[in-house]
Amino acid sequence: KEGGHFIGCFPDAKRVLLALGGKDSVAENMFSIQKKWDGDVACFGSPYCISITDTVVQVQDGENDGLYEYLTFFNVVEKVAELFHLYPVCKYPTFLMELFESEDETRTFKHFHTQYHGSDPSLETVTSMFVSFAFVKRTPPSAAPLVAAP
Repeated sequence: KEGGHFIGCFPDAKRVLLALGGKDSVAENMFSIQKKWDGDVACFGSPYCISITDTVVQVQDGENDGLYEYLTFFNVVEKVAELFHLYPVCKYPTFLMELFESEDETRTFKHFHTQYHGSDPSLETVTSMFVSFAFVKRTPPSAAPLVAAP
């Protein structure tokens, strides 16, 4: 619907890959990630499991039965959104910007700011992997009906 918003969050593929550090899996106190794709990373179809301690997607009995995700790259999301005439909302109200890293203020994808003083550092690592986004539905100018000259 024109003017409607599409809002969500997901793990940033680049930060997931950084956390993996070239390994097939990583396990920290507050999270674990296990690569599930074969070969090189692809824009589509690179699955992994992520498990976060004390959530519904935590490791149980040493098995990563966490959340099955796919690496999500910003440029891919932007291109797919554009196909549906969804355009980024980059400016958020000040009270919301307090939730995100300051360097993301004008960016489409905003990483969550970690504010866990005295917590395990891995909690900050996993939190900062996630980004929020907002897109708005707009009819592109080229889709406006042509009006014949009198």
